[in-house]
Amino acid sequence: MINAILKSYEKTNVGANYLFETDVSTLANYIKEFFEGEGYKLEEGTPEKGGYIKGSMGMRIMFGGLANRYKFNVNITYKDGMTHLELTRGMTGVSGGLIGYGKMGNEISRIREKINTESIHK
Repeated sequence: MINAILKSYEKTNVGANYLFETDVSTLANYIKEFFEGEGYKLEEGTPEKGGYIKGSMGMRIMFGGLANRYKFNVNITYKDGMTHLELTRGMTGVSGGLIGYGKMGNEISRIREKINTESIHK
C-alpha cells in the first residue's frame, strides 16, 4: 500500500490519470515497486518518467500474440501541492495481431485498476 492519499482517478483510452497527496519521490518509488512486483522492469528513463516493460520482443516476433509483452509509460509530476501520475500504454499490442491487441487492453485495465484499488482513497 502506498503512503499517500489518492484524490482522483480517471481512466483514459490509453491509460489513466491519478492525483495523489504525496511527493514525487514517494510516488515514483511506489510505482517502481508496484511494477517490479508485477514482473516489469524499468528499461527506459527514470522512475519519475520512464517505461516499464514485461516480456521479450524476440518471443513476440516469433510467437505473436501468444507471447506476453507489455510496456507502460509513467510520467510523475508535481503541481499545485499535488502529485500527478499519468499512466499510458507504451505499445498497442498490434504486433501480436488481434490476440496481442486484446491482451494489451486487458493488461492496461488490470494495471490501472490495481493501482487504484491498492491506493488510500480520501
